[in-house]
Amino acid sequence: MGLKAVLFDFGGTLDADGIHWVDRFRDAYASAGFSFSAERFNPVFFEADRRLPLEHDMRGRSLRDLIGVKVDLLHEGLGIGKGVQKAQIVELFYGRSKEALERNRHILDRLSQRYLLGVVSNFCGNVDEVCREFGLSSYLQVIVDSFLVKVSKPDPRIFHLALEKLGVSADEAVFVGDNFERDILAARSAGLGAIWLHASDEGPSSSSKPVQTIRSLTELENALGGLETSGDLGLSRAGILAAGEGSRLRDAGFETPKPLVEVAGVPLIERTLRGLIQAGAREVFCIVNEEASQVERFLLRGDFGARVEVLVKTTPSSLASLLALKDRLSGQRFLLATADTVLGPEDWVGFAQAASRIERANEALLGATTFVDDENPLWLRSSPSGEVLALGPVAKGSGCVTSGLYAFPPDVFQVAEAVAKKPGARLRDLLIGLHQRGWQLQAHIVQKAVDVDRPEDIRAAEALLGELEGAS
Repeated sequence: MGLKAVLFDFGGTLDADGIHWVDRFRDAYASAGFSFSAERFNPVFFEADRRLPLEHDMRGRSLRDLIGVKVDLLHEGLGIGKGVQKAQIVELFYGRSKEALERNRHILDRLSQRYLLGVVSNFCGNVDEVCREFGLSSYLQVIVDSFLVKVSKPDPRIFHLALEKLGVSADEAVFVGDNFERDILAARSAGLGAIWLHASDEGPSSSSKPVQTIRSLTELENALGGLETSGDLGLSRAGILAAGEGSRLRDAGFETPKPLVEVAGVPLIERTLRGLIQAGAREVFCIVNEEASQVERFLLRGDFGARVEVLVKTTPSSLASLLALKDRLSGQRFLLATADTVLGPEDWVGFAQAASRIERANEALLGATTFVDDENPLWLRSSPSGEVLALGPVAKGSGCVTSGLYAFPPDVFQVAEAVAKKPGARLRDLLIGLHQRGWQLQAHIVQKAVDVDRPEDIRAAEALLGELEGAS
């Protein structure tokens, strides 16, 4: 479907070129003579962020009013006397916001002639008033304020509220925001495309950025034009292999089907599904075995922000499972993941970006990791440029293994059918077969990946997610 709607974050996006309010307020304080480190200032800022809508009714109030209340709370948290240099700090912050908003109003004017526009913001109940104040409202068909709807990003429901009011589907919309986690990954989880407004080189590495990144909203029109030309921000179709028996977990006393075993409170298959959607998938096809009817019910009743189709079929191997999805996945490039693979959210997006560069009929991308925590991994050796040089036992000791995430062209099924003629052939045999047939295989290194087969793997996966959350 064509692009019909563009939704924007407000703070850091419409009122600044990808600079978060916490950094802008710290700079304003520095300009007023107060020098605070990020370690001192940031926790106070986020506590003030939490308190502001709870303690002050901002509905109908201006941006200058909001900044003033924010400065009062920051002064209190930082131990600065009430009112000291307040006017200067407010004017510095307000002046820069006003400049950006007045410039961006003209951009919205031009975009409104081609798209439906809206704002989806974690705000304090007055984002609609602020949009009116700066002349943005006439270009916006929907404004969703988290305080008023009682749902905040990254919850996908806040995006769906905007889409419902616009009357468009998620695959007809793109979200523009400055926060990688709450805007970009969250929008993708809700099924939208995403464009990251990012002013600096700091933050997630270049390999983790979404396909489209801009440094100013002045670049947005060109980015949207490129999106319409390409048709999508990434690979829009994906498959999940979840038909395994999970015998080792079952032998350890787990009665829940393996895809529904929880890691940090989230079922494995939901983590994989949401990861693929964050990576840009609009259609996800899952294969589950006939004994796992609970998994089918779980998937079909969930609202994941993308089309999810479930094939119930017991297969003898992972390769047979892939071939069972042939009719659904053939015809275009696609992502493939095993349901028991746990990755960090940035790795899903980074992999999709690398996969979007696959063009040739005999080229594939393999997720790989140097974090080896598997009883029987598929070893992989690659060149500094990522070209796969060896797979399987001949690569043992390389310090790198596959991570359960792949990107294939449709021609892969021809090789899969040939390899499947060998009794007991598995997905790893397909990968080795591709390499032996001269396919151009590339390795994309992810931070860490845990293949959950045993109870100790659940602990390792939860430790991984805890490390990533602590580093974000």
